[in-house]
Amino acid sequence: MGESRPSRIKVRCKCGAKIALPLDSAGRRARCPNCQRAFRVPDPGGADKAAPRPAAAGGVPSSESPPPLDGIEAIAADDDGVFKLAPLTIPQPAATPAPQKSADAAPARTCPSCHKALPERAVICVDCGIDLRTGRSLMTSETTTLDDAYSRLDSVLSWLSWIIWCGLYPFASEAFGTKKPFVVRGVALATCVISVAVMAAWFWNEDAASNLMLWSGREADHPALAAGVEEFVREDEYLDEEPTDEEVKQRVAQILAELPTGEFRAYQLLTHVFLHADPIHLAGNMLFLLVLGGRVNALIGNVWTIVLYPLLGIVAAAAQMEASRDEPMMAMLGASGAVMGLAGMYLVFFPRHKVHMVFWFRWGLVAGFHLSMKIFEVAGFWVLLFYIAFDVAYTALRIETGVAHWAHLGGFIAGIIFALMLMITRQVNARGGDLVSLVLGRRAWSIVGSPKGR
Repeated sequence: MGESRPSRIKVRCKCGAKIALPLDSAGRRARCPNCQRAFRVPDPGGADKAAPRPAAAGGVPSSESPPPLDGIEAIAADDDGVFKLAPLTIPQPAATPAPQKSADAAPARTCPSCHKALPERAVICVDCGIDLRTGRSLMTSETTTLDDAYSRLDSVLSWLSWIIWCGLYPFASEAFGTKKPFVVRGVALATCVISVAVMAAWFWNEDAASNLMLWSGREADHPALAAGVEEFVREDEYLDEEPTDEEVKQRVAQILAELPTGEFRAYQLLTHVFLHADPIHLAGNMLFLLVLGGRVNALIGNVWTIVLYPLLGIVAAAAQMEASRDEPMMAMLGASGAVMGLAGMYLVFFPRHKVHMVFWFRWGLVAGFHLSMKIFEVAGFWVLLFYIAFDVAYTALRIETGVAHWAHLGGFIAGIIFALMLMITRQVNARGGDLVSLVLGRRAWSIVGSPKGR
């Protein structure tokens, strides 16, 4: 007696819906009317036989079973002949082992400094901190103190602008250093105390205060000086008529008698650095000392700073003395020569680091004494060239301003030389942000050392 064959194919979906399909739909695709899941209709005649696949677009039937949709397949029927749908189990292909590189194969990319193998698309060596394309080091900046500098700036300018109604000065730097600038802070404090004390003592003992200044030039009785004064008197364009010899002699004697008198002593090469003519002169020098010199101190350390700061002051003084040796005896005072020496070192160590500048202007009565202020950032290279350009111009054009421009130039050049010496001898690590690395790139490594060697 033959086995009866059901007239319909019954399927229970995962959503619980029961679906009855005609027998000729075996092997075809169907969709649950409740949850819209797609599935392949099972063949109740036997799982070993694959239902013919519906004709393709070309009209050729295929013996392959169509792939299940939505990850659903039918499993064996229960006692009532109802097929249940279950998630499709797809066998995972065996993992293909990655091809092993030959030990002799060259790395995709190599750091030119530490020779470490890097990925092919790498542009930075993290160990050395350099750009692989240029060989220049990434710049490390100090920004943790900027908020304090900005907050102090507002309070200071609120009263300073009433004294100095217009100004352009640096007030913060992003140059990076790992040391605390104790020496520069101590020098600034000592300079303020000594300068104020000498200003007060000037009224009580003028000679004692004068002996601490740096005296340079010709003595009043020097023949060469008298001859120069006499030439000046005879060529004086403001005279209505040419003076007689007796009048020239009297005028020369009067000028020589009015010249300041002083005597050079060796200790003045250092003591003049701690003296200033007035509070504005003192404040300007101390601002540059703290902003630029403090960053140099933080990089080279306190030992080198305490050695180099007096040397910079002495070299600056010597340059001014040499430039004015044929002029009348004059006194020089102020820390600007030594400070410009630290500025020269800053130029070598931190040419790319940003210096935060402020320009302010206190308007007059018409504008209600309104304070206008502009804050901006400039690379240290341009800031220093801006200020040193005034000294170059005044000395080249021989313009007398009462400022020791040759001391500025002498200290600035000495600072550049000292900074280069510290880098060449590997005493200081500027982390590749220095002027030599900026100009020469990786060619600078033979001079100041590679980033890894530093």
